[in-house]
Amino acid sequence: MSSTRIIKRADPSSIHNKVLVGYQGWFTCAGDGPPVHQGHHGWLHWFDKPLSEGGHPNFDLFPDVTDYTPEELYPAPGLTFPHNNQPAKLFSSRNPTTVNRHFHWMARHGIDGAFLQRFATQCEVDGNQTSPTADLMRLRDEVLDKVRAAAEKEHRAWAIMYDVSGVPSDRIEHILRVDWNHLVNDKRILDSPYYLKEKGQPVVAIWGFGFVKDQHNPQTVASIVRHIKSVTPGGAYIWGGVPSQWRTLSGDMISDPGLLD
Repeated sequence: MSSTRIIKRADPSSIHNKVLVGYQGWFTCAGDGPPVHQGHHGWLHWFDKPLSEGGHPNFDLFPDVTDYTPEELYPAPGLTFPHNNQPAKLFSSRNPTTVNRHFHWMARHGIDGAFLQRFATQCEVDGNQTSPTADLMRLRDEVLDKVRAAAEKEHRAWAIMYDVSGVPSDRIEHILRVDWNHLVNDKRILDSPYYLKEKGQPVVAIWGFGFVKDQHNPQTVASIVRHIKSVTPGGAYIWGGVPSQWRTLSGDMISDPGLLD
């Protein structure tokens, strides 16, 4: 990963004048570590199940893996390249070398950092440590640790972006309250020198409020924002990702004007 290009360190003290990307970190492969669930085939997000078992791909384009080392790539069962009949191989978000590589690419190409997606549907907040959701949350925490390490190594800013889509309105506040407490107090994410801030406050992004399909009401949204700001040391700088027609309260946007307050 060496380069003669002079790489400028990202400034994590402000969100302004930044080029930031979303980082899902949701790809896993058979052989990249313990399976997320007992007996699971290992291919999260790449396939619903291996092609050799009748599965289907969940991605539109095959990634260019030319720059990856052999230790970073995992053969996909039932998938070969047509020009040489060799097994097709894919990368895993659990491999620290791969995560480091992604953040090194960001540094080389002038990308200041990334928002790590935190899927609210995968947050176990009710104490059931043997549930499938708890398994997924442990995986998300594992990827979070690797993202933090890579961001700090490559001097890239990073922050949490919650994706609240698919969570009912009567559950979302409880989930975000408990999980944000976990991230701040158990994972100690704000101790990272490269966690993104604005005016001294940690940045937290929340994507998915306002959509008709989930019906998150304005009162719940306001309560969540107040809570995160009140329990975060020094407060929090919160921004949201909302439907494209939020200005007119039409289309896929809830028609409640309270969401504009």
